[in-house]
Amino acid sequence: MLYFSVSPDEYQVNHGTGKLNAALSTKTIGGLDWTYLELINEEHNSTGFPTLYHGLRAYFKYYREFQVDNLQKFLDAGGLDHATAYAKERGRKYGFSPDLSTWSKYTIIRSAIRAEELSHFQAFVEEFVTEDFIRGLKFRAVDIANFYEKNKDYKRAIDIYQILLKDFPDSEDLLSRTGNAYLSMGNEEAAEKYFQRAKEIADGEN
Repeated sequence: MLYFSVSPDEYQVNHGTGKLNAALSTKTIGGLDWTYLELINEEHNSTGFPTLYHGLRAYFKYYREFQVDNLQKFLDAGGLDHATAYAKERGRKYGFSPDLSTWSKYTIIRSAIRAEELSHFQAFVEEFVTEDFIRGLKFRAVDIANFYEKNKDYKRAIDIYQILLKDFPDSEDLLSRTGNAYLSMGNEEAAEKYFQRAKEIADGEN
């Protein structure tokens, strides 16, 4: 692997890196993985540090768990096929599981939530969400339930809250959220049961 960089104003260095970049761009060298990076905001005395950082990050590309921070970039990279391929390569290189982790799946779903993209959210949920997945996420799963509520799918939100309540039966927050979801559905009787239980727990803590 070769990773090299330059800042725009490194006059003599620019000549050398430019020639190397041109040569590598026009000739295929079997087995060589190379990257040329232009460090726009650096100068000659500072290029070494970011080059080392970015070079190590590139070399250990598959070491980190797969994570999505932007839905469109994820889709442009290949979406679920890209994620699956990454996990398999990570497993091959470093001995991790070849399957996407719970965290990876969560960030994929979260990217659709952040983009407020319901259709992709629904597709990702259908692909990943099981009871074990929700219990593994613990309170992060509330993000998924919140998005269901935002889109007026209160029944699915309640399903998630009730799964979480199996492990956290005395969570005042989960009980209140469940009550509010039932109230939004117009089921005041069910809502009152959860509100009452949440109140009992709150009074007991005071």
